[in-house]
Amino acid sequence: MKEALFLLADLWMIFVGYFYGWKLIRRYGNYLLGLEWMVVATSGSNFLLWSLLGGDSGSVLYDVAYFFDAFSRSVGITFILIMGLMKVTHRYKPSVGVDVGVFGVAIVAGLFLRKFHGADLHTGGIAFWVAVFYVVANLLTTVFLGYFTKRLWDAGARWPAGWTGLVTAAGTTIAITYDFFPLPFDDGIRTIFYTAALATWGTQGFVYFRAYRALHDRNAASDANPARTTGAPYEPGPTPSRRSVGPSPSRTRWSCPGAGPSSHAGTTGLRRPSAGIPEVPLFPSHMRNAAPVLSRPERRWTSPGGTSASLAAADIP
Repeated sequence: MKEALFLLADLWMIFVGYFYGWKLIRRYGNYLLGLEWMVVATSGSNFLLWSLLGGDSGSVLYDVAYFFDAFSRSVGITFILIMGLMKVTHRYKPSVGVDVGVFGVAIVAGLFLRKFHGADLHTGGIAFWVAVFYVVANLLTTVFLGYFTKRLWDAGARWPAGWTGLVTAAGTTIAITYDFFPLPFDDGIRTIFYTAALATWGTQGFVYFRAYRALHDRNAASDANPARTTGAPYEPGPTPSRRSVGPSPSRTRWSCPGAGPSSHAGTTGLRRPSAGIPEVPLFPSHMRNAAPVLSRPERRWTSPGGTSASLAAADIP
């Protein structure tokens, strides 16, 4: 039963590392977190293979397992984790050189620190301080993860914030227990402890991915609508000018009989007289600025002198 739970916990961590590590790279372009997730999954794959082959401490797989262990405990799930999460907390975008450099440091740390694993801590020496270093690095990372949890809570992602706090506390418990407090009821190869550790590390990868996604989506929404997401007061834009629904109305143009076209504004109320006909007012003086009157059918008449003229029917009293 213990072996079955151990295998399930290891398979869980392997799945989370490869699946969500690839998502972090492909969807968010976060190579720091994505590659570190895959390093954890590779460590779990190596550990699974070593266990299935008998768990020989003299095997090369045994040394490789503790290289990956030192890699992640010293720089991977500490410094690299912080830098990767800063992409959504501080909008930090490391260059390719920084990505390569930090993983180079992690490789050197893993190669150097792996040889101190399993040394007797009670005799003092560097092995004790290496174990202390692992715990201190984890505690410093926990401080940042507490800040990360608060950012999630403030952003309204309550469930991701709660789960982030829980798995971070569980991870810190594993880190403290790892070297300093072995379980008294465990067997010689620490099956119970490693089962709990593998399950916790896999759950951390799963929860941190979802928390990262929640804060990333919040940042994207803030960029799209800063006034709504940041609480800035709404400022309406300028009122659009009233558009004309048609051409501007022109002044009515009309003509008196026998006269050329003229505008209403320029009308004096007099028609142009024909030759030999005295000037006759069309309107009384108080109506000279009244609205124009459209042309009427003309009537022709003859003056006593025999001169022909024309007036509109409305002009005849």
